[in-house]
Amino acid sequence: MAFTNEETLNILKTLLERENSYLSVIDLEGKYLYKNPPLAKLLSSDESSDNTSIFNTLHSEDKERIKDLVKEIIVSEKAQSAEYRLLDSNGNIHHVRAWWGVLTKKEGHVEKIITMANETTWVKNLEQEIEKLKIIVEQSTDHIVVTNKEGIIEYVNPAFEKVTGYTKEESVGKTIRNLISGKNNQKFYDEVWGKIAGGQTFHGEVINKTKSGEYFSCDKTIVPIKDGDGNVTHFVSTSKTLETQI
Repeated sequence: MAFTNEETLNILKTLLERENSYLSVIDLEGKYLYKNPPLAKLLSSDESSDNTSIFNTLHSEDKERIKDLVKEIIVSEKAQSAEYRLLDSNGNIHHVRAWWGVLTKKEGHVEKIITMANETTWVKNLEQEIEKLKIIVEQSTDHIVVTNKEGIIEYVNPAFEKVTGYTKEESVGKTIRNLISGKNNQKFYDEVWGKIAGGQTFHGEVINKTKSGEYFSCDKTIVPIKDGDGNVTHFVSTSKTLETQI
């Protein structure tokens, strides 16, 4: 079944209007010729041409880089991808990852540029939150250990290294058996393991041993980490050194 040019354009327009990505067509100077509804809503502007430059909607630190990208696309006539920040009508920042393609004339020269961008703001926000948490954990005076469900160490923070004498390199990939002092009997450890393996949090006093053989008492909490199905995947242990004489 063949479609007329008008029918083809109407089909494409319908698809563009239903697309959740930010789609636009710009001229070689960067002026918007078309914005699909999600992008028009973000920028609070009309979907038709309004002579707004795409560079006016970019974060100031990204403008020159994207201008260079446009020049490169025009010269190479090849699609490019880029990450940058769009500013909405209220000045809020929206991180996007975009594909930039070219529309050419019959002669093969670039006539227009089409962009398709997906918002990654939530990813950037998550990365920032993770970075904050990483700093907190790294600077914490509590000794923190993360293991997988088999008890194999995947992470230790600097406080752990300082208190136990074991470096991160010596710890990751090993079990916590090196810390077992023998001051707590096997029944105690079996009960702790049974509790956390069953998805419950353990909190209590544990006596551990440093690399040099010194004993130290700590107030320990072990929290099971579960996946979306409720299965335990990791354990996070946080400990505070106590002044108890051993």
